[in-house]
Order: sequence, then C-alpha cells, then structure tokens
Amino acid sequence: MLRQIRFLPSENIHGRLLPWVIAVMVFLAGLAMLIALGLQMTARTWHQGLAQSLTVQVINADKAARDREVAAALAELHKTPGIAAAAEETSDQVVALLEPWLGKGNVGPDLPIPALIDVKLADGPPVDVTALGAALAKVAPSARVDAHERWLADLLVLMRIVQWIGGVIVGLVGLATVAIIIFATRAGLATHRETVEIVHMMGAKDSTIAGAFQWRFLWVGVKGAIIGLAALAAGIGVVHVINQRLEGALLPQLLPPPEVLASLLVLPVVAGLLTMLTARFAVMRALADMN
Repeated sequence: MLRQIRFLPSENIHGRLLPWVIAVMVFLAGLAMLIALGLQMTARTWHQGLAQSLTVQVINADKAARDREVAAALAELHKTPGIAAAAEETSDQVVALLEPWLGKGNVGPDLPIPALIDVKLADGPPVDVTALGAALAKVAPSARVDAHERWLADLLVLMRIVQWIGGVIVGLVGLATVAIIIFATRAGLATHRETVEIVHMMGAKDSTIAGAFQWRFLWVGVKGAIIGLAALAAGIGVVHVINQRLEGALLPQLLPPPEVLASLLVLPVVAGLLTMLTARFAVMRALADMN
C-alpha cells in the first residue's frame, strides 16, 4: 500500500484548507445530530409523562359546591382501578400555572378558577377515559377529564418533524462535503497531471493511481473530523459550564446523555470513509476522461 503512494509529491495534494472545511462540516453535522436527538429525547420524556397522567377539572363557580364535587371526585378516583394516585392542586399551584398566560399578579381572588386534580396512572392496562368521565359526572357534574390527547398528538408530530429536520440537515451537509471533496480531488489531480500521466504510461493502472489518492484523502477526512469533533466537544463543555453556573434556573439540562455523545464518535469514521470513497470515485472518473 505504501508503494502505491510513492509517486505522489510529499506536499498536500488536496490543499491546506480541505481538513478545515471537513472539520466545519463535521461540526455542523454533529450539532444537528445533538439538537435533533436531544429534542427527540426531551419530547419522548414529555410524552411518557403525559401518557401516565390525567387532569380532572372541576369548574363549578360556587366554591362550596366545588369543594364538595372535588371531594366526591377524589373518592371516585381513589377507588377506580388503574389509578395510582390522585390529589388536588393547591391554589398556589393553580395560580402558578395561570400566571404565564395571564401575567404575574393578574390572578386575583375574584377570578373564577377551576379546581384541578392531578391523577397519576398505574402501570398496566390503560384506564377507560370515557367510562371514567361518565363515572365522575354522576358524583361531580362539573368535572371534566383531560387525557392530554392533543398534547400527546402534538408531541408525536414534533418528534417526527425533529427527526426529519435533523436527517435533512445531516444529508445536506454530507452532499456539500462530497461536492467539496470532488472539487479538491480534481484540483489535485489537475495540479499533478504530468506526474499521473508519466506513471500511467509506465504501466500503472487507474485503480493504483486512484488508490494513492484515496489513502491520502482518508487521512484528511479523519483529521478534519477529529478537529470538528474537538470543537463540538469544546462548545458542549462551555454550554455545560454556563448552565452549571446558572444552577438550571434559566436553562434546562443541556448536556446530552452519554448514549447521544457516544453516537458522535462514529463521525470520524464516517467522514474518513466518505472522503476516501469520494476521492476514489472522482479520480476514476477523471482518469476515464483522460483516457
């Protein structure tokens, strides 16, 4: 294999900027993967949380009647199979839920606020929401059961959109990388055309010449990918340090889980193979045109 590359000059046949261009492409691809996988895992966590809970609203405007209906609804919920726990939200908790929509301090005592009952579902067969709503209506006529169907449907749509967007971004970055590698390969081949023609006249096969180029470009792809991955790791570290200083007050936990970070380790391998195969294809096509 080493003999195959001896006829090439020792200087960079691909240009000095190609490793940095590949580094940028790997950085963008890795960033897209992190965002897509992170949002997907967050949406999945939300989906699991909503799927295991229900919310019962008691909207009777009369406080005394509302309290009686809440007590009756709680008694009905506690004896319903498939329900692990049910508890009424405190007034402070309900106000905290409404303030982002109505504004802080705008939820006054004169505002009619429904009572909310948080219901946790047990593992096992799903609860029949329709039957539960009918049973609650008998003891608490103003009770309404919210199974979060709309939120669950929206989260499923979000997960699919995130998957598609992440895949499209990675695909576009890959296509751009292929185009850049083809351009660099053809430029290197054109620069050393005389050397290639001499070696070709001496009996070297097209596959031998293409092999000399592909092994050079393999190392370029791996080196560029390592640089891009290191830059991405540094960016993740900076964001994590800032998040730790804020103690999570303003930002969610932004450090990706270990399995997501481990998936980024395939990028140098993918980048190296992509660079190598693209260079081989470009050289073979160029040699075919020269012949």
